[in-house]
Amino acid sequence: MTTISELKAKGVGGPLQVRILRKWKHDIWQYETWYLAVEKYVDAIQILGQRTNQSYIESVLNVSQRYIISDYSCPELDKYQKVLENDIYIDVGLKSST
Repeated sequence: MTTISELKAKGVGGPLQVRILRKWKHDIWQYETWYLAVEKYVDAIQILGQRTNQSYIESVLNVSQRYIISDYSCPELDKYQKVLENDIYIDVGLKSST
């Protein structure tokens, strides 16, 4: 199992076990749904479901639930997306598995 601290920018992470704590949408960019997730090692990371993947991700990820997520990428955050101290986030989509 991968940990959040092991994730690298522009990389693909292995299976990651997280609990979803919060879900939100930006006021302007309605095509993005963000999630705040934590793992058992108390590290936190942002997860993004967007555009064509957005409705699928919203139907799968629920607040207060635990998931093992795999097949995702780790892009770098820009200053408008950043909520946590991390420089990366998890980009999930239709190919990701939970």
